[in-house]
Amino acid sequence: MFLKTFIRWLHDEELITSVVFLSKEELQGLESSYEHQWLSSEEQIKLLQYVPNEHKPIIAFLMLQGCRPGEGRALRCKDVNLRDSMITVSATFSKGVYREKRKGRGAKSYNIPIHSEMMEFISERVKNNLPEAYVFINPHTGRHYAETTLKRIWDKIKKKAGIIKSFRLYDATRHSFGSQLIDMGSSPYKVSKLMGHSSIKVTEKYYLHSDAKSLRTDLEKLSLRVHKNILTFQPSSELK
Repeated sequence: MFLKTFIRWLHDEELITSVVFLSKEELQGLESSYEHQWLSSEEQIKLLQYVPNEHKPIIAFLMLQGCRPGEGRALRCKDVNLRDSMITVSATFSKGVYREKRKGRGAKSYNIPIHSEMMEFISERVKNNLPEAYVFINPHTGRHYAETTLKRIWDKIKKKAGIIKSFRLYDATRHSFGSQLIDMGSSPYKVSKLMGHSSIKVTEKYYLHSDAKSLRTDLEKLSLRVHKNILTFQPSSELK
């Protein structure tokens, strides 16, 4: 148990690549669609139908902005600049403790644009609350989302959607965010800025795995077929 916790901590600190822990039953029933630990935007949209309406804002935010769950939970109204439509990600929750520094080796505060689909919600929260108030509040407690609460919500969503137990909220949000952008052709430099990576090397290490689709699209731009049947290959006869 300690080893699993330690390895997950290393992954979240972005010191190692993604690690998946599976039980024997999960290994036997693992479907090929989950060979990669991230979701496409289409899969995320389908997943959102299983998210209770009162919890959709924070889940959608994590999907659209790419922050770590702990950073999303720690976001305060004072971190939002409505004039420039920007967010400063500078803090996080760690084991229930609010920390004014992000996780990760050499991690610093970073600024990201507010996604247009989150603007209305965030704007209303900021305009109607004090600077120290959290942007995302658990409607059942009136307080910020606890780590255990968000995990419990995610576990219920996974169960309803039929997703394997090892698939984490981190995978469905931050990891999917970076993977989707690379897959759609965004440069590692821009993805690095949007995710607050300390170095572009971190982005390349974790997210270029999803580049195969865009590489194939670029490759198929080349062609030797001027007409439909002008280029056909016949196996050469064996030399005698």
